[in-house]
Amino acid sequence: MPDESIPLLEILDINRGQEVVDLSMILRQSAEFDTASKSLLATILANPRFQRWITAGSADLIYVEGHLDSTNFGRTSPVSYICANLVLLFRDQPDTMTLHFFCGQHVASNDGLRGPKGLLRSILAQFLETWPEVPLDNIDLSDFQDNHELTPIDVFCRIFDQVVIQAPIHATICCIIDDLSQFEKSHWTEDYSTLLHLLDHLVNFEGSGPKVKVFVTSPTRSRWLREAVQEEPIELTERGWSKRGERQQWL
Repeated sequence: MPDESIPLLEILDINRGQEVVDLSMILRQSAEFDTASKSLLATILANPRFQRWITAGSADLIYVEGHLDSTNFGRTSPVSYICANLVLLFRDQPDTMTLHFFCGQHVASNDGLRGPKGLLRSILAQFLETWPEVPLDNIDLSDFQDNHELTPIDVFCRIFDQVVIQAPIHATICCIIDDLSQFEKSHWTEDYSTLLHLLDHLVNFEGSGPKVKVFVTSPTRSRWLREAVQEEPIELTERGWSKRGERQQWL
């Protein structure tokens, strides 16, 4: 167990600015995508379900699922481009805290942020960096282990929930998670389910607190997310997709 006098941000052990590095990487890699692929962002922005999500005065979660051929892209897909631009759109909005995580950037076996626990540590650290004055006196850190792999995911969920509800009641927290299906592995089944339960709890919390809006994606069909999300996803179907220089059309 870590010394409880150590700030929570240090206990989380996240490289400061990692989320900025990831965002820059996505935007740089997205330069390979052609105009047709980038037009997907306009398609999402005009979608009635997305419009309800962005304008609603209450918490909400939507799931965007692409039916793309994964052999046409690596860890960065056209859906990643959408997420990156939504981050740019929301991060300068007043009274809005934007948290983001690109799962495809954290799949290597030696990546400390791989898996659902790494995702939670990252967005929790982003929250604390954005709002450093959040009261932490009543946060119980006794269940933290020095090795994050040994700390149950429930601990990260409990702490994230505790800090979020302390945000100003007029605030909006936008949580953008790209390609969550990257973490659909048998050894993460329980952690994955617990993470989705947390997201559902945050958007359905009936007490006072900030509005939490969650935008989660998969560039290919995800059975786990299909089963977990209560409504039909926004689907992006391809007639043919490629890198720059080849013609394609989106349905």
